Amino acid sequence: MKRLHYFGLLPLMACLTMAIMMGGCKKMKLQHEIDRVNAKCPIDVGMAGRIYKVWLDDNTVVFEAQLNADLMNVEKLKNNPNVMKEASLLNVVDENQSVEQMIAEKVDLKYILTDSVSQEKLELLITSDELAKAYHEKKNDEKKFTFRRIDNQIAVTQLQLPMAVDEATMLIDFFREGDNAVYLYELNSDMVTLNTLDESLPMIKDNASHLLAGNDPSVSSMVNLLIKANMGLTYRYRLGKTDKEFSFIPQDLKTLRNK
Repeated sequence: MKRLHYFGLLPLMACLTMAIMMGGCKKMKLQHEIDRVNAKCPIDVGMAGRIYKVWLDDNTVVFEAQLNADLMNVEKLKNNPNVMKEASLLNVVDENQSVEQMIAEKVDLKYILTDSVSQEKLELLITSDELAKAYHEKKNDEKKFTFRRIDNQIAVTQLQLPMAVDEATMLIDFFREGDNAVYLYELNSDMVTLNTLDESLPMIKDNASHLLAGNDPSVSSMVNLLIKANMGLTYRYRLGKTDKEFSFIPQDLKTLRNK
């Protein structure tokens, strides 16, 4: 049986805005930070894609990014842009240290996202008022905000499904089940047997462990979010009517992130 791969899918907006750290940011300083980031472009942000241009349009910071079509199909995202916009908004509020300055300076954010294969584009605008509202919601109830983020990232993933991982494996669902986030894969019974699946699971778990412990921004963002919510992560493989799985409890995820 061909090696089965872990599949991670996350929005990259937090990675984009974290590129610009605004401290007491008046417009001149903001322009300086944008120029600094542009000098480094294109910037690889892991599996999700890359930033290839940033500019200032009046008081709106505009990011142009290319999404990895293997993980995020822009045409599918355009069918439900509000889900992707919320993903962007929640990521920025939760992970960007400059969000208070952005709100104070009335900075808007615009994303122009391009599919790496089809060249299809999706544009999203987040206003400073929307940032302020989400920021206050986080301050009022941190736990509720964290679970809102997890549910939203699950929703973004579900927009992409089903999605082929390899010729034998299809990711068909991603959902919350009790205290776990669960990836559900369906295996081709013409190519995989229960014996080969049992033999392969230790290797698959080992591969997943290495990826979860790695430095890819999109993966580490999701793992850190699960740790914050005290949730685990389960990989479930369905072959016919039989399910096989392995899980990482919250302490496992903490240990992997601290390696």
